[in-house]
Amino acid sequence: MSKVPVLHRWSVERGGSEPPDDVLSHIWRAASYRNPFCGPAFHRVMGATGEQKGLHAATVIGWTAQDEPVAMWPLAQDRHGRIRFLPHEYCDQCTVLAAPQLDAHALSGGLVTAIEETKPSGLSLTNVPPWGMTFDAATQALDRIGWFQTLVSAKPCPVVRTASGADLTREFDRHRSPRRYWNRLQKTHSAVFELLTDDSELDDWCEGFCDAHQWRWSGTATPSQYEDPTARLLFRDVVEAWLRDGALLRFATRLESGRAAYAVVLRAGTRLIYHHLALSPIAGTETRAGTVLMWLTGRWAGDSGFTTFDFGYGGESYKYRYANDDERLWRIYGAPSRYAPLHARAIIERRIRSTPALWWLWDRIINRYIRSPWRNAVRSLRRRGKGGTRTP
Repeated sequence: MSKVPVLHRWSVERGGSEPPDDVLSHIWRAASYRNPFCGPAFHRVMGATGEQKGLHAATVIGWTAQDEPVAMWPLAQDRHGRIRFLPHEYCDQCTVLAAPQLDAHALSGGLVTAIEETKPSGLSLTNVPPWGMTFDAATQALDRIGWFQTLVSAKPCPVVRTASGADLTREFDRHRSPRRYWNRLQKTHSAVFELLTDDSELDDWCEGFCDAHQWRWSGTATPSQYEDPTARLLFRDVVEAWLRDGALLRFATRLESGRAAYAVVLRAGTRLIYHHLALSPIAGTETRAGTVLMWLTGRWAGDSGFTTFDFGYGGESYKYRYANDDERLWRIYGAPSRYAPLHARAIIERRIRSTPALWWLWDRIINRYIRSPWRNAVRSLRRRGKGGTRTP
């Protein structure tokens, strides 16, 4: 029987004094669930990027009496003084990282320590999954310090969950159309299903992914972030970090003329996260190269023993053609006073998201006609200041 680790103390490592690599790696190797959005290399990239954007890392490490690191809260404090998760980009699910046998009550002490030491104006944790211990640990921490908390059921996260890998393969095999598309691609374009697990062609692959993503969303209301050269560099760094953490799988539908569809896929225990995808113009929309790649990846996941195919956050319609469940992600807000602006905002958000008509109006007016144009304008200004980008 393995020895149950007992947490003895928590330490808060602020920006500029981040935990050494061996500490992060030790926690990562010992974790019961290796969330790829908590990996040590990914954590380093997010820490450096966050500092450039006004996020100051406040990583909380849990130690045993023998000074063995066994848990981590990857946190940061933003320019408004709020505590939030550090991995603010490329992150589908934000969780605590912990050794087996640690329960939610023990882990809540890390968040309590972070709040006591950083004295934040509030707490805003996003993309918290319903499974695991992060949700319970966060809510227990807020109870322990007497803060007002508001829980908001926020972003959808469709999944295909099965009892075995064979069942997962059968779930994808139930869909006949992708098989027809795949057979046609093989006959007309000599298509192959490509999987890369090392650093082969990493630079060219990332550049091709960004070019394809930029082409796909060019001229739409939500143009690609990869119009910005800085975003392309960050994507390359993030992909390489996941490779170093042992979490990365790169899939593609490859034709004679090149890659027609790309997918960044992450392994997390028995869960496979279909994280980020891009479609290239080389094959044309009629080939359904993206549909084919998703179907092939799902079958590969089942054949490889994975039991959950996770589409990541977002309620795009194509995901629900396959999904048999929705692990909706939570937002956890905390404030020291019921009169704090963050507390009021959280209550309003919960009301809007729980009322379909209000949520439709909010999404239509605020997200599409205010936020998207503003973000696009900011990206355009950045792009002009940096001399533009390549055209796919």
